Amino acid sequence: MANFDVNLLIENPVLKKYFAWLESRSKAFNLSLGLLCLSAIVLVDWYHGVSYNFGFLYMFPVAFTTWFAGKRCGAFVAAIASLSYSINSELFFDTAAVWNAAGTFAVLSAIGILVSTVRTLWEKEQLLSQKDHLTGLLNSRAFLESLDYEICRYKRSPAPFSLAYIDLDSFKEVNDTYGHQRGDELLKSASNIMRSALRATDLASRMGGDEFAILFPNTDIEQIRFVEDKFRRKFAIVMEENHWPTSLSMGVVTFISSPSNSDDAIKLADNAMYRAKHSGKNRTEFVEV
Repeated sequence: MANFDVNLLIENPVLKKYFAWLESRSKAFNLSLGLLCLSAIVLVDWYHGVSYNFGFLYMFPVAFTTWFAGKRCGAFVAAIASLSYSINSELFFDTAAVWNAAGTFAVLSAIGILVSTVRTLWEKEQLLSQKDHLTGLLNSRAFLESLDYEICRYKRSPAPFSLAYIDLDSFKEVNDTYGHQRGDELLKSASNIMRSALRATDLASRMGGDEFAILFPNTDIEQIRFVEDKFRRKFAIVMEENHWPTSLSMGVVTFISSPSNSDDAIKLADNAMYRAKHSGKNRTEFVEV
């Protein structure tokens, strides 16, 4: 039997939009939806009495509530579902009925635990799929998605934002002289400097090799000059401490008008970076468009 991939379900365009809407709702809202679904099943079950077995349907509101509202809410729905199913099946105060209610609750709770575990694993997978395996920064795919979102935000509510594209000067020299392991240490150090120098709202990414990109939301050209200087000074100190002959060539674009898409924005910043590199390295080319 082929393995089930939860992403095949969640990444369906229609379901993805529906799931995103549910994720944006509160736990109380999703709990209410789960209870509403359960109520509909209970009414159908009670209407048909013991002629038809609707027990398997009770797992759906439990699974739904657990996924979108959490384990505790899922357990609450499981308890109500167990009582409702057992009351409809037999006399509730009979010993066998109490046993059956407990058994039903155990099964539904197990389903809730399974759903909760799947969600946790899925969230970890989603997080890992957005990270560069070496530096822990965003990978290029996740960064471009964030940049597209920022461009959409700008179109709705114009406010300047800046984009930096960075190349590590003489990185190949470090690799050739000290080996790739030392080169990896340099990349990790550069990433750690970015985390310490940048603001909580800024997004840093390793785009590939020794090239990085940073998105600065709501940042005009004066603000970006201050942040760039802080980052460059920290970088120089760490390079000197480790005796790495590495500096930064940066291209920084501040957008006061919206780029068409993320590819166009990256191209502008990349071109600015190459102008900095061809002008002697270890400098930043600032552009405002």
